[in-house]
Amino acid sequence: MTICLSTICDRGKTVIVASDKMLTHEYLSIEFDHETPKIEQLGKSCVALTAGDAIVPNELFRLAKQEIRESDSIHTIAEKVKTKYALLRLKRAEELHVKTRGFKDASDFYKQANDLPPQIVVPIDDNVQSHKLGLEVMIAGVDDAGAHIWDISNPGIAQCMDSIGFHSMGSGEPHSEYCFIGNGFNRNILFKQALFLSYEAKRRAESAPGVGQSTDILVITPNQIITITKDIIQELEKAYQIKRGIEEEKKKQIDSILLSIKVDGL
Repeated sequence: MTICLSTICDRGKTVIVASDKMLTHEYLSIEFDHETPKIEQLGKSCVALTAGDAIVPNELFRLAKQEIRESDSIHTIAEKVKTKYALLRLKRAEELHVKTRGFKDASDFYKQANDLPPQIVVPIDDNVQSHKLGLEVMIAGVDDAGAHIWDISNPGIAQCMDSIGFHSMGSGEPHSEYCFIGNGFNRNILFKQALFLSYEAKRRAESAPGVGQSTDILVITPNQIITITKDIIQELEKAYQIKRGIEEEKKKQIDSILLSIKVDGL
């Protein structure tokens, strides 16, 4: 129930990330904008965005930051986060499905598995293997090789999205992705055009359930991470409303043409 997106631009030298601020509670029917951003800085020019469980990222990034070094490439950072993701998933699976059955951990369970009846082993193994952490992570940053985007998801799989040049996750993902595709996005797009397209993609994603109206936008370059101010976001909103107005006018013109069409027999 969110939208997080990354956009590579400026001939692969810069990456823009954006997200909403909406948090949802798993057990209560409540949604609210929260001041804590869904964007976590992992390095000088690297951030992580998260969709899903709002509690898990704290532990995941605490563990990952213990391993991350300033000289790490974005690929290396993504691999370290992926490794901690898999370990954390296994830890949660052990707590829910293994330790509650009297075993010390997953290793202890599998050591004893050959001596246990299948009706005990199979359900536990199925639960461990199918357990989901309920979290998707996006790593975005710039290193000596340029701008990069990585996706990390259950059970601890990392995929590089550089060739596509953009990536979205959360309930607003389809709306965001269609926006990039519909506008003919490519990695060579100029920075300001990419900034507006990123904002437009986030605003389009607000049509999905659970996507908040507040927006965080960061620009990542080889040497720094820049926060887009509220004043700039207001200007982006003005441009967005102008584009929406143009689209509405074109829609009216199309409707007028369609109404004038006469088909014999219909």
